[in-house]
Amino acid sequence: MKLIKILIVWIACCTISLAGSILIEAETAQVAPPFTIVTVTNQAPVKAGQAISGNRFIEVAPGSKKPSEGGIAGHARYTFKLKSAGVFHLWARCFWQDGCGNSFTVQFDEQPSFTFGQDATYNTWHWVKAPPRLTFKLAAGTHTITLFNREDGIRIDQLLLITDSRYVPVDIEETEP
Repeated sequence: MKLIKILIVWIACCTISLAGSILIEAETAQVAPPFTIVTVTNQAPVKAGQAISGNRFIEVAPGSKKPSEGGIAGHARYTFKLKSAGVFHLWARCFWQDGCGNSFTVQFDEQPSFTFGQDATYNTWHWVKAPPRLTFKLAAGTHTITLFNREDGIRIDQLLLITDSRYVPVDIEETEP
């Protein structure tokens, strides 16, 4: 009987902690090259962690010149509304080509931009958290988050803004019905 009570409490805690979140499908962006929206038409059964949410993602294709090398400074822009103010943590579900294609630049509203990524997990979908100690205090209302290309060979499937600093996404995040 104790096991059942613990399970119910755990589920209730998770529901409460996920209530303070915004899940954004990357392909809903307003994009400017070299960012593109990619649709996967025949996604065969794949290993855990390799599926793509909604069969679509955004990409800066390998071989696109970096802005520092004279390439176009493209972007992926999202607009979202918050019902109430909060302090948020940013996660992105990414696929990096290699060590030279594992980051992008992020800007919230008109705040200073920052580099996102630069971890060493390549050729697999995985969640990356914004730099340590970096949180975003956002007021209720409309906000914009803009991703700028910094390197080629990057793919982004989902963005997650969440108030729970302890929450760690594992695979594809599902939207609540």
